[in-house]
Amino acid sequence: MQKGYSDWVHQARVFPGPSGSRPARSLIYTQGGDIYKATIGRPRKRYPGRSLGSGTARASRAEGQESGNAVIAIVVTDRLVEIWSREPAQGWANPSLVRHDEVTNIQYLA
Repeated sequence: MQKGYSDWVHQARVFPGPSGSRPARSLIYTQGGDIYKATIGRPRKRYPGRSLGSGTARASRAEGQESGNAVIAIVVTDRLVEIWSREPAQGWANPSLVRHDEVTNIQYLA
């Protein structure tokens, strides 16, 4: 049985994180010249750095290449952003760690 989006949101909200952390719905970040979009309930999308346009605008389009398994939680801490994926993470560290200076956009869960 496939999860509905509200199930993913609930799981992201209750996902354990350190004191003071906040759960997020989606995250756009840059690493190695490429732009990535992580959204709970979906695999990450990669947008090659040679694409034209701003990072946020590029990652808003549906042209990215899916990578890895579905993201189950995005946990924003004071030091880093943790992206947790469903196992097997398919080539990604679990959690993947993103520095705040690599982040271009975060949508927090209300």
